Amino acid sequence: MSLMDKVRVNTHYTRSVNLERDTDSLTVIEAYIPTSTALRTLHRMADALKADEHPRAWSLVGPYGSGKSSYAIFLAHLLGHPGAVTTKAANRILTQAENTAGLAAKFTSMTQAGEGYCTVLITGSSESLARRLVRTLAAQAREIWARRKEPAPSIVNRLLRLAAQSGPPATSDILDCIQELQTAMAAIWYSGLLIVIDELGKFLEYEARHHGSRLGPDAGSGDIYLLQALAEHALTPQKEQMGKSKWGQV
Repeated sequence: MSLMDKVRVNTHYTRSVNLERDTDSLTVIEAYIPTSTALRTLHRMADALKADEHPRAWSLVGPYGSGKSSYAIFLAHLLGHPGAVTTKAANRILTQAENTAGLAAKFTSMTQAGEGYCTVLITGSSESLARRLVRTLAAQAREIWARRKEPAPSIVNRLLRLAAQSGPPATSDILDCIQELQTAMAAIWYSGLLIVIDELGKFLEYEARHHGSRLGPDAGSGDIYLLQALAEHALTPQKEQMGKSKWGQV
C-alpha cells in the first residue's frame, strides 16, 4: 500500500487566500487554525484595542504561505457584526482553541453592543496607496449607508469627491476624512475602524519607482508618510477607535 492511499490533503490549503476575494468566505474562516503565534498576536491586538492610549498599528511579516492573509480575514470577522454567521464562526474557532476562552470573550465584548468594527481590506497593487485607500474607504462608506434608512452623512460625498480627483490625495485630507468617518460610524453604533493592507510591498515598489524620495514641496505627501500618519492617528485616544494592520512578505 502506497503513502497516497493513507494520506489525504485538504484541498482548501492548496491555494493561497486573497484578502479581498475571500473576505466573506465562511470556508476560509472555518478552515483557519489559530497557531500559537497567531494567538499571542490576537492577545496583543485585543489588549491594544481596549486600551485608552496604546500603539494600534501592526506589521506582520512572513514568507509566502505562512497564513498572513488568513489571519487578517479571521481577525476582521472576530471584530465583525456580532450577529453575522462569519463572526460567530470565528468566535467559535477561537473559543475551541486551547486556553483561549478569555481571549474570545475580549473580542466579543468589543462588538456585542453594536455593529462591530468597519473593516477596510486592501490588497497591494502597482498604484498609489493613498488613492487606493481613499477609493476603498469611499466604497465602504457608501455601502454602509446604502443599507440604512437615514440620509448619508456629508463624509460619504466628501470621500467620493476625494476618490475622484486626478492626483493623489494629501495625507492631511485623508486623515481628516478618516476622523470624520469614525465619528459618523460611532453615531450608528460601529465600534471602530480596522484598516488592513495586504501585500504592502507592491504599494511601496510603486512609490519608489514613480516618486523616489520626495523632497521640497512634495515632502510629507508620499505613501511612507501616510503610513506613519495613520499609525500616529491610531495611537491617539478617542471614542471612535482605529486599528491599522499591515501584512508584508519577505
